[in-house]
Amino acid sequence: SVFYLGNQLLSPVGPQYHRPDSLKRTLEYITAQTYRNLEIIVSDNCSPAAETEKIVNEFIEKDNRIQFFRQPENKGPFFNFKFVLSKAKGDYFMWAADDDKWNSSFIEKIMLTFKTEEKNYVAVITEGQYIDNNGNNYDFFSEGKPFYNFYSEKKMNRLIHLLKFNYGNLVYGIFETAALKKNNIIFAENEIPFLLQVMEKGNFKVLPDVGFYKNPPSYQTYLQATWEKSGGKLPNSSFTYKYYKGLKLNFFYHLAAFDNIRKAIRSLDLKNAEKNYLIFLSFFYLAKHFFYFIIRYKPKSFLA
Repeated sequence: SVFYLGNQLLSPVGPQYHRPDSLKRTLEYITAQTYRNLEIIVSDNCSPAAETEKIVNEFIEKDNRIQFFRQPENKGPFFNFKFVLSKAKGDYFMWAADDDKWNSSFIEKIMLTFKTEEKNYVAVITEGQYIDNNGNNYDFFSEGKPFYNFYSEKKMNRLIHLLKFNYGNLVYGIFETAALKKNNIIFAENEIPFLLQVMEKGNFKVLPDVGFYKNPPSYQTYLQATWEKSGGKLPNSSFTYKYYKGLKLNFFYHLAAFDNIRKAIRSLDLKNAEKNYLIFLSFFYLAKHFFYFIIRYKPKSFLA
């Protein structure tokens, strides 16, 4: 989707694969935004049935801001994320995940921040709140607090801060498009490589009010997210064979994440000594994070 602010164009877009019901819900939320100057880009990643295109065409009949693209073959989600970015013409850009919900003023509040904030930011987002499959809210906890007031003109300060206080939902904020297109963005299962490449260009800001709602894969995912911030014993875990068998997958996930983080850091415009320090820090934080999974406990004094 592409949003406009005066002469400034913003592009929020929705990669999609064969989830017509959730796509319909997402388009309802996006088209109902109080910020009206949008160009909404939908890319169907070669869904096997025609429902997706049918739903989008129904919206296009009522809203000429929508563009639709159907991929001739499924090249995976990361290709689709890059494709919609390549189609964006605006000065600002947003990915819209089809399992999320947004307040009707979500975009307007963020765009107003870009317009009125004295400091320059490359990305802005609100706090998010987790919901269940029925749309009911789980108890709110802050994940973005370290980015409420943080600001630094120094690139290394920003990157170190991100590694220490990573907030994955930053991916679903609104970005200056130029900050995304200046890099050969790395998309992977872990969001840190992408966020590092963006934060090289400038600061992130998180607004303290809740503006969007995330539907996690399971209630355990929500519990783990709260544990990440509050510490203590990992909820619903025990020293069982099943748990430690799952740690094997967790280990390889962290290993792949570190490899992609290292590649992202190597792509940054930094001195080699600075890159090496960031790689060391990323390894330290990932290793510490995995260690907490092994012992199923995280000290309450740690925020990340």
